[in-house]
Amino acid sequence: ERLSSASQQRYAARQKARDQLFLKGPVTFYWMRSHIPDATSRLILVARAFVDIEDSPRIKLTRKHWECAGITDKDTRSRVVAKIRRECPSIHLDTQQGRCTYIEFKRL
Repeated sequence: ERLSSASQQRYAARQKARDQLFLKGPVTFYWMRSHIPDATSRLILVARAFVDIEDSPRIKLTRKHWECAGITDKDTRSRVVAKIRRECPSIHLDTQQGRCTYIEFKRL
């Protein structure tokens, strides 16, 4: 179902504001989405940035985090989660169906 024009405008304004957030230094999320083709790499960078901001090794991946990484559909989310589990032993994912995924970066 289509969103009303007011909802579309709010969404566009929110996305534009998020595009101006930066990862580290002058690297914005918009730049990262346009220059890093791998969705898994983008999510790990975004999650790592938010972990550093919150000064906690574990965060809840909300829609904000997924959108900052440029991941908007459930199929891509599930592929990213599977790839992280398969290839990144230093990252722990806590997933439950119908709940937000938690990501934890283990200390090396």
